[in-house]
Amino acid sequence: MAPKVDLAEALVALTAQVQDLKSSLENKLETNSSSIADLQLQFARLKKALVSPSSLRTPSPLPSIAPSLAIDATASSFSQNTLSQHKTPHFYLNYFDGSDPHS
Repeated sequence: MAPKVDLAEALVALTAQVQDLKSSLENKLETNSSSIADLQLQFARLKKALVSPSSLRTPSPLPSIAPSLAIDATASSFSQNTLSQHKTPHFYLNYFDGSDPHS
């Protein structure tokens, strides 16, 4: 024979569980909506900061590098020669065997 279930008792227990679930979901919804509102406020501030006129400053123009008029022809040819000669660095690396070369 099946055990007797008190329907009124089961209904009260089920109602209590539903109420707990409802309050838990309402709290989560309230927390999430306040978090979303905070994020929206932060995004609006960030967007306003990015668009503000103080952040739209134009960079100062770079000074133009124009060759100076040199009276001395040897000085100008020397500066042109040194500027056109680009040398790569040379590294002379020895094999390291782990021993101390100073001992």
